[in-house]
Amino acid sequence: MNGLTRRQWVGAAAGALFCLAADARAEGAAPVEHAESYRLRLHNQEFGPVEASADGGHTWATVGRVLRSATATVPDRTASGAEAVLRSTGLGLAICIGPSLALKVRPFHSVVPLARGKSSKIRLPPPELGAVLTNLEQERELFGDLAPPEGSPAGLQMGDSIQPFPQDYAPSAEDRIVIRVSLPAPAGERSAESWPSRVRKRIEALAKAYASEAAGRARSEGRSVVSGNLTLNARLPAGEPDPIAAVTYSVDDQVIAAQNVAPFSYVWDTRRVQDGEHVVEIRALNGSANVVTRVRALIVIANSAP
Repeated sequence: MNGLTRRQWVGAAAGALFCLAADARAEGAAPVEHAESYRLRLHNQEFGPVEASADGGHTWATVGRVLRSATATVPDRTASGAEAVLRSTGLGLAICIGPSLALKVRPFHSVVPLARGKSSKIRLPPPELGAVLTNLEQERELFGDLAPPEGSPAGLQMGDSIQPFPQDYAPSAEDRIVIRVSLPAPAGERSAESWPSRVRKRIEALAKAYASEAAGRARSEGRSVVSGNLTLNARLPAGEPDPIAAVTYSVDDQVIAAQNVAPFSYVWDTRRVQDGEHVVEIRALNGSANVVTRVRALIVIANSAP
């Protein structure tokens, strides 16, 4: 994957930081009882959207992306079993997903530019199987004053409802993790009724800024900004023992084409989608329709005149 300039990860070695605190309910603290301010939803797959909803989950706005998904849970003896945020800091979240088990959500650290004239591929922090790594900045917005407080309820979205994490839960690419966030009005807020409106406007502003900065963000990170027709080529693994029977091409998890005859190449008219970020995925299938290999890429479409 091309692109981001070198970043430093602060606290990667201190993984236990996010699971030191016992669940708020186990400590005797009352659960969050303020009115729901917004919902935070993470799609647990590479380039899956990080979304926020200020209307109870009826509509969602993208405010970031997942750079690396979680594939395991983290043993934590302080997790009581109440499915809620265990720990919330500018460096990340820990979610209790069952007795003695937690799942982390990480931000990225700020960018450290390379010397002029040099380029670099993206450098992720050391792998953490039990962490969802996002491209959100640490100690900013969703890891800042809008961060979910400890005790915020969490679960998995199943259809239109939020369900508890199943017993022996193992994170997968299909998971949508939802946190219901209730933020108390700051001291001195004149009207309690105006606070939810202010939070909603903050969420809308974050989504608008994220969308408007898509092209600039991609160029600075060395990712593609494309327009018109884009040729998608399936590069299959050399020496793959399982014969490739078909290839599918998807945009934002919607299949747009399929082929069962080589050479596997597809010309996609990018004018069929809105400008902005899109996730392109190519999958190779065997004769039993099982996925042999797949590749995902985050690209930015820019067809409108500047």
